[in-house]
Amino acid sequence: MRYLVFAFNIGNLGRHAGRREPVAECLRRLNQELAPDVAVLASFRHTGNFIVDSKLPSEDVAEEIARAIPAKCAVLTIEDVVNLIAEVGRHRRPASKQGIRWTPGLAFRIDEGEPSGLANQSRVKFARLTPTVTAAWKRDRLTSRGILDRANRDGGWGGVARDAAEAFGGLWTARSLSTVVGLLKKSGSERQPRKVIVSGSRRRIVSL
Repeated sequence: MRYLVFAFNIGNLGRHAGRREPVAECLRRLNQELAPDVAVLASFRHTGNFIVDSKLPSEDVAEEIARAIPAKCAVLTIEDVVNLIAEVGRHRRPASKQGIRWTPGLAFRIDEGEPSGLANQSRVKFARLTPTVTAAWKRDRLTSRGILDRANRDGGWGGVARDAAEAFGGLWTARSLSTVVGLLKKSGSERQPRKVIVSGSRRRIVSL
């Protein structure tokens, strides 16, 4: 079984002693820590996104990855991820304003807990997809040139994860949809998002 794994609170995977560890070296180190029946095949970007092969159930894979990194993580099948991406495309994005872009993503629950009800609804909009996954649209500020204003990110996707925890309870990790799709494509699965159709305030992702 091939899984996609999203680890919690990994801000810069592979950076050690002031240098960025090469990806191959990082994966080799992780695989040395893991049980023989769990293998990390690849990663995508540097925020703890992995492609894992194992015959174990997802709960056991999560425990193994958490022990090796160490960090708690969400573990999903490729089929689950394909379906979730399609679900995001069926929801209407928040209306954009001048200088604002709503960037789509997904947040995954890792642990249960009680909500506080204090989520910052101005920087993120949620649409619950399953008990453990919510679609998220992050409010991004743009510069006068229409590109992402990296100096005013309002907490990034880590902030989205904290808002999900406050809104729904538990421990969450969040990723942009581009990261989720990128990891899926890198997995080599036959089930891939084929194209994105944008029409007005709707974004529909068509899957094979």
